Amino acid sequence: MQYSGTDGVADTVPDAMHEPIDFLKLFVDDSVLEMIITETNRNANQVIAQNTLSSEARIGNWVDTDKSEIRTFLGLLIWMGLVRMPTLDAYWRQSVMYSNSITASTMTRNRFQLLLRLFHFADNQAKEPNDKLHKVKELANMLQHKFQTAKKPGVDIVIDETMVPFRGRLSFRQYIPGKASKYGVKVFKLCDKNGYTFSFSIYAGKTDAESGLGLASDVVLKLTQPYLDAGRTLATDNYYTSVPLARALLHRKTNLVGTLRMNRKGLPESIRQSKLKKGEVFFTAEQGRNCSSQVA
Repeated sequence: MQYSGTDGVADTVPDAMHEPIDFLKLFVDDSVLEMIITETNRNANQVIAQNTLSSEARIGNWVDTDKSEIRTFLGLLIWMGLVRMPTLDAYWRQSVMYSNSITASTMTRNRFQLLLRLFHFADNQAKEPNDKLHKVKELANMLQHKFQTAKKPGVDIVIDETMVPFRGRLSFRQYIPGKASKYGVKVFKLCDKNGYTFSFSIYAGKTDAESGLGLASDVVLKLTQPYLDAGRTLATDNYYTSVPLARALLHRKTNLVGTLRMNRKGLPESIRQSKLKKGEVFFTAEQGRNCSSQVA
């Protein structure tokens, strides 16, 4: 199958990008900031309108945020992720152990905590029933579009899942013992061999399989949709790999390479019973379709 796709960095991406901030601005651009500003201000005004506030309530003195302040707020969040302290208040303490020249000179503690409480990406009043991802869906869609616009994958692509660490209350929080972060939000990702992410899907619980091939195959077909029919080769682990998926991808001019569980439905019996030594390859053709197994 001959590769016929286009790949590489888009012409719209500036050549003079050398600093980390340049790459951040490529994805978190003015359109993303404007969405955050709109929804954060909307959320603040909804909270004020829907609650009886005491005279001491900090939110009673809310002033709408703007682009400059949101950029500053995001910068502090990133910096706090690099400079870890035991509590949020510690970043504003003046003791020798915690004193720093960043936080107090950048934003007051009260304003930071208020922004952190009201930071929003969606209109709460527009939520549809059973839409667990409503609050992050718009941001996720915007970022995914920017990932795909900035770069196109080459001939080799890969799908796997990652965990975003989280231990708070969340209906679709996952526990996966084998992961470095055992508790969190599971995200399926389509990447190239260098780790650049093109597509992703946040797992919010089991749903009916649209393709009839199961959740794993649905994930693959959804994430690879923009990059099918070009002769690419997709690599997967044994959670995704199956003969029906391989057939579905071949119909879309896409190869599948991956580790395979021997109890998968549709696996030819000759493959299931093959006993391979290191370096050996076994190949079979059934009903005009090719299957092979190999021990590296």
